[in-house]
Amino acid sequence: MAETQVNENYTKTVIEMDRFLASLGYLKGEPRSQNKPDEGDGK
Repeated sequence: MAETQVNENYTKTVIEMDRFLASLGYLKGEPRSQNKPDEGDGK
């Protein structure tokens, strides 16, 4: 599997996990991605 596909699947999974945890009251707010290439993470 290509690295970009793995990253997309990981991001989608984490967003769904965040939504689930928010539905249980563990998290508040909407999921957001913090690993954008233009934010200096070296990619």
